[in-house]
Amino acid sequence: MLKRSFNVVTCVSRSKLSSTKVVVCQYKSLLNNQQRYTSTSPRKEIKSLEDLVNLNSLDGVDTDLIRNLINERTTELNIKKELDMLKKFSQEEESGHDIPVKRFIRPLWMFVLMGSSVYLLLHFTWWKLEHDERENQLKNEVETLEDQLNELISQNKISHDAEKESTESVSTKRWYEKWFW
Repeated sequence: MLKRSFNVVTCVSRSKLSSTKVVVCQYKSLLNNQQRYTSTSPRKEIKSLEDLVNLNSLDGVDTDLIRNLINERTTELNIKKELDMLKKFSQEEESGHDIPVKRFIRPLWMFVLMGSSVYLLLHFTWWKLEHDERENQLKNEVETLEDQLNELISQNKISHDAEKESTESVSTKRWYEKWFW
């Protein structure tokens, strides 16, 4: 396996018999430079994750220091997210009183359409019942008027027949004379 890190070329191979790494080739001058960087105490220089990024390698850096820096940064980011979330909630609460009409347009249209359709259905039903009632009322009125008319016709026939009999006995004119005066 070939590793390259900041102008350092290192060839590393693993043998199947042992788990140790065998270094095949390495440049001595670069090795000396790398030892100089790790020989100084990294704890005094490293105070944040940005300082870790600027290092060439993490060799010689304490893992507890790295863990603590990561935990500190994670805590900072979590606090920042919580503050942003609280700001967002407070803005939503303030804007919650100013409800836009746009949110209620569709429900209002649905309410108007449903209300109109229910009103029209009930109105049609009411009109149909009124129409049937009026039709029955008019039928009853027609029947009573027909009965009255039949009664008047029968009375008229009776009176007309009685008048005929009375006029026939009184009149001495012949039937063809009645036509011409």
